[in-house]
Order: sequence, then C-alpha cells, then structure tokens
Amino acid sequence: EHTRPDRDDHVTIIRENIQPGQEYNFLKMEPGEVNSLGEPYDFDSIMHYARNTFSRGMFLDTILPSRDDNGIRPAIGQRTRLSKGDIAQARKLYRCPACGETLQESTGNFSSPGFPNGYPSYTHCIWRISVTPGEKIVLNFTTMDLYKSSLCWYDYIEVRDGYWRKSPLLGRFCGDKLPEVLASSDSRMWIEFRSSSNWVGKGFAAIYEAICGGEIHKNEGQIQSPNYPDDYRPMKECVWKITVSENYNVGLTFQAFEIERHDNCAYDYLEIRDGANENSPLIGHFCGYDKPEDIRSTSNTLWMKFVSDGTVNKAGFAANFFKGSDNQLSFETSIGTCFIL
Repeated sequence: EHTRPDRDDHVTIIRENIQPGQEYNFLKMEPGEVNSLGEPYDFDSIMHYARNTFSRGMFLDTILPSRDDNGIRPAIGQRTRLSKGDIAQARKLYRCPACGETLQESTGNFSSPGFPNGYPSYTHCIWRISVTPGEKIVLNFTTMDLYKSSLCWYDYIEVRDGYWRKSPLLGRFCGDKLPEVLASSDSRMWIEFRSSSNWVGKGFAAIYEAICGGEIHKNEGQIQSPNYPDDYRPMKECVWKITVSENYNVGLTFQAFEIERHDNCAYDYLEIRDGANENSPLIGHFCGYDKPEDIRSTSNTLWMKFVSDGTVNKAGFAANFFKGSDNQLSFETSIGTCFIL
C-alpha cells in the first residue's frame, strides 16, 4: 500500500531512519506498474508497513502518516485481518458479486438490497461469515418476504455450512415463512441470494452470532479452545456437552495444553465433569502447561467448560474424544489407539 504512486499525498517516508540496504522496500511505483482499481489509499490495509518497519531503532519512524481533519495520525501496520479496503479491492479484482460482503465480527447483521423497500430483479449477492476458529455461527432470519415458487426456483436464499458454493447445504428458502435458526459445524458460513422475478417484496434481514461450545453427538472428534493454535481471546466462556452411543464411556486425551498458569486456576481454566451438566461430579479443574492425564467418564456423557479472563491469553488446548467401554483397555478410533490406565 505504501508503494502506491499517490502515497506521498498520505504518508511521509523518513529515509534517514531506514536500515542500510532496506531502502528498496520504500520505492514508489509508477502509475503504469500498479492498478488500485479506483480504491482510495488505505491506512488500515494488512499490506501497509508499520511506522517503524525496517527502522534503525524501535522508536524511529520510517513512515509517518499524514494527520487527518482532527489532527490525528491514523494507525498503520496492522496484521490482524483484511481491511474493508483490502476486501473491496479483492472483490473488484475477482469480479465478485456487487452486493454481499465478508463478515468477520463476532456478531453482525445483513439484509437484501433495498430492504425493507423491495429488492431489484436479477440480483446476485453473496455473504461469507468467518469467525474465530473453534467457534460456530448461529444464523437467525428476522424477516423473510421473497417471491414464493415451487422448489424456490426463482427468488431464493441458500445457506451453506462452509465457505464456498459447494459446501453442504443447510437450507434453500423463499416465501414469507421464517426459517428455523441455522448453525454451522465450523467457523464459516456461506449465504447466497438470487432474484429473477419482478415481484416486489420486502426482501430479508438476518442476524448472526459466533458461539463456542455446544452439544456434540458423535462417537469421536476433536475439541479445541477458540482460535487454537493461536492465542485464545479474552473473556470467553465455552461449554461442551459430549454424548456418545448408549452403553459406552467418553474417552478424552489431550494433544496440546497451554492455559494461563495459577495455583488455583482462578483466571483461565478448563473444567471437566463426569456427566451431562455443571452439577455432575468434578473430574478436574485444569490450567498451566502440563497436559492432563487421559480421562474416561463413567457414562456416555462428558461436560467441559473453558473460561478465559480479560488479561493473559495463551495457545489453549486441543483434545480428542472417542467412545469406549468399561471392559476395554483401549479405545480404537480413526485417530489411533489411546490406552487408558
């Protein structure tokens, strides 16, 4: 971003602070070498250097952003996410649908073009929701008023459990009946809206929320703290209830474990109980950097709760669960053989 031909209108390069031999990283491109597709200069771009990139010293600026109308210098150099400008530029480059967007916040809302005053015919919109790995997406339609046809052939919304048009279908909707609340199995969801009729309806509106935890009815799988293997987010509370087939136990083995250490696990912790709820017998209250021993429930359910406070964040945990029985010395799974002592 900082090499754009118009960069001198937005930032100042302080050449005397640049490390010897790194000056080429700050050369400005010619207008014929780059096409910004009409997008304005983006201080928030994930491609923009920070103020002290390739600096002779930590506190010496190499790039100084111009002050805005309020006299404030914008922050530059973030590496957390694509900016709105990055996304807009990519959509133009790949000729993505003109409406729709990628939603990355933990909560949000979206609606059909023109809502609630009617949507145009021959509209095509795609929304992609992407939340923190380890979390799931709950989608709730609050208004639905589309042209109704057999098999929703003309105007419709498709919701898919994933990040592209061939991900598993959660539902195809039209008419004025509100769909049931929909949930993803992972951290991504795809919503596509198409209209081809001249019928005028309000359109639709929806809200979504990222949640962690949930009820799991499977005989084997993996549970991870939100954002694993990167640091978990502050102020999280995730509850899982694992249920395997009747007449079996739940086995749990940890692949990795790194939660803020404290003598009493008072801040961040993983709590595991032998049963279906928070009142079931306590198996353990875990934190620190040592992996807990393998765990086996006495019934076909296991309850887990992960909590983080607002301060220190660590990598979290990853654990595999599987079904077993009292007379087995090991649990055979597609992951391998886990021996229970």
